[in-house]
Amino acid sequence: MREEKIYEELDEKIVVYTVIMGDYDYLKDPEYIMENCDYICFTNNRNLTSDVWKIRYDSCENLDNTKWQRRHKIMAHEYLPEYKWSVYVDGNVRITGDFRKYIRSEGQGKGILCLKHPNRNNVYEEAEACIQLKKDNPDIIMAQMRKYKEEGYTGNNGLVVSNVLVRCHMDSEVINIMEQWWREIETFSRRDQLSFNYVCWKNNYNYDVSLLKCWKSEYWMNPGIHTSQIKDVEKELIDHLQLEDYYESQLKDKITYISWKEQELADANTQLKWKEQELADANTQLKWKEQELADANTRTEWKEQELQMIKKSKLWRLKEKFKRR
Repeated sequence: MREEKIYEELDEKIVVYTVIMGDYDYLKDPEYIMENCDYICFTNNRNLTSDVWKIRYDSCENLDNTKWQRRHKIMAHEYLPEYKWSVYVDGNVRITGDFRKYIRSEGQGKGILCLKHPNRNNVYEEAEACIQLKKDNPDIIMAQMRKYKEEGYTGNNGLVVSNVLVRCHMDSEVINIMEQWWREIETFSRRDQLSFNYVCWKNNYNYDVSLLKCWKSEYWMNPGIHTSQIKDVEKELIDHLQLEDYYESQLKDKITYISWKEQELADANTQLKWKEQELADANTQLKWKEQELADANTRTEWKEQELQMIKKSKLWRLKEKFKRR
């Protein structure tokens, strides 16, 4: 059952914010700008500027860039206490729609609204993927998963993707979840998706889940590429295009070869039809010759019969002649 009361505060000013560390992403101005909403970017990059985003500079203190980003992402109640509702978006997300509409249409009245992970449904599967993709130190991830298993966590309460994260972040329950979530990231892996569902399970907390695609919806576009990856992506793209050209050339050669063979087959079929016609004509001629032979045989029989009749006639006349003598 929807708990509509919590959404009454959505009519107040809300905040949409992002966190960009170093040169990992460039700042994308929203394509859709909501009324009564502030757009804030936390960064340690003094070169970032925007006509829409309010830039808030902050040092990394004793944290590396990634964990600094995670802390600002998760601890909204510390960094944005003047707002009750917040929408966090990753730096590579382009905003294209009204987040108030998103919250009201996809939420069920809880203080946290997340997106369902598109590929996996279990924290332990996600851990294996993170290790294979070298997203973090495998020893740290394995130690984290051992701890969760020892506590009896089965991972059967789903898996989120956190590139878009909605929270009523000043709610006491939400603050408790966020602080425990941050402690897990501070202690273990920087991959925040490995610990969120565990923390919710530990606190018996049910969050709202949207089934919208994390890479594209009415409200956002997320190509999954960060600024720091562009050079690698460009190289992969060039390699891909070169490989595509090579395969296209091979395909053209194959198509030409097939065309030759098809023409050879067509010519062979034409020759076969000619030979079949020649055979049909020869069979017709043979039938004519057979008929001519049959007619000749018939005429021969007639002549033989005439000859017999003549012979008989002469013999009869001779016999009559002898009788008269």
